[in-house]
Amino acid sequence: MTISHPLLLEWADRDSGWTHYYAKGNFMTRDMSDKNQRSPDHESTGRPRHQSRLALGLRAMILAGLLITALPQVAAASNAIVFGAATTSTSPTGAELIEVDMGLNLADITSGGGIGVEYDETRLEFVSFRFDKAGPPNFNSAPVDGSQAQPLAIGGGWATLTPPFGVSGIQPFGTLTFRVISDGNATISAVDGIAPFGPFAGATGTLAMMDASMTINVGAPISALPAVPALGSQWVLIMMVGFVMALFGVLSLSSSHAKASI
Repeated sequence: MTISHPLLLEWADRDSGWTHYYAKGNFMTRDMSDKNQRSPDHESTGRPRHQSRLALGLRAMILAGLLITALPQVAAASNAIVFGAATTSTSPTGAELIEVDMGLNLADITSGGGIGVEYDETRLEFVSFRFDKAGPPNFNSAPVDGSQAQPLAIGGGWATLTPPFGVSGIQPFGTLTFRVISDGNATISAVDGIAPFGPFAGATGTLAMMDASMTINVGAPISALPAVPALGSQWVLIMMVGFVMALFGVLSLSSSHAKASI
């Protein structure tokens, strides 16, 4: 199918030896052998023009379907590091703590690997990382509590001697705990392949992993409105007094006009 003009659609029926046109609402056919053009009420096959237009639509649909099926298919399966929702708590000293669960969402099988965690050190201070009880049981390694190193290097694995030689699906890893040191938006990110553990891999080789990132608001809200209940009450009282005084003045003026008219 070729389009030589926005209002001219051309396609060839090589079996019948005719080229078909649809231009500005008029259907035309042209014999490819003698180049003679004509605009009959029916095609050479005797079909009405609306049937020919229907055939054109069907051919276009078939062509579109062939093009779609010919495109490369993107695999829906993926492997990713994931964060859970951040939760807040208060330490015994009164400091605000942020806890973030970290895990894996695996379409492929892995026997383990390493994760590098980075965070906004102007907002947060690293407290600890604890592996989940249902997390990786082997080769676990985490930064010491209070470490100031960035990125934080965390590694773990699932050593199995029987197929499938690893795990897949949703796998908990552990919980990150931070202390809030200033108010505002803080970003936490996790990347695959931190040294010395290397990337997550399985029996078939290195997995293609998607990194994780989240931004949370810590401390007091950035654009929090000041609480003004007392000021609001005062203004309401002033407005009520003003309304009463204005109403009294209107009534007095009306009474004066009434007496003057008498």
